[in-house]
Amino acid sequence: MADEDELVTEHLAEFGIAFSRPELWEHRVEHAGPPPTYLYWDLDGGSFRITPWRVVNPTFSVERFLAETVERERDSSWQTIGDHKFVTWEQDGESRSRYYVTGRGDLVITCSFAYDPELYETDEYYSMAVDANLEETAELLESLRF
Repeated sequence: MADEDELVTEHLAEFGIAFSRPELWEHRVEHAGPPPTYLYWDLDGGSFRITPWRVVNPTFSVERFLAETVERERDSSWQTIGDHKFVTWEQDGESRSRYYVTGRGDLVITCSFAYDPELYETDEYYSMAVDANLEETAELLESLRF
């Protein structure tokens, strides 16, 4: 990831979430929700989204939800990143998206990194930028605290 002085800590206070991200990434609320989706991107390649939500159901089990997600999503798997266990998978469409879903208690967090697969295959500069941003996304997920 970028040098420490190039990182900022992002706080999503409503959900008790914090993570480190590159300072140069642009950001905005993409969808006010509920649930809200926060969008982060640089101008070179790909975009990161995080969508947290709380489940208001006394019988909800985040462990059961994640287990059902891994069964439902094709080619998904469990992955431990930092202190959290995620269900991860990749999905192709107009964009190629890598999904990461985790949670605790009544909080579910869906993260994704999306990029243009055609441009990735044909533009060397774009593909290098996407690869670098995928590494930064992995490190962002390692820094996730909630």
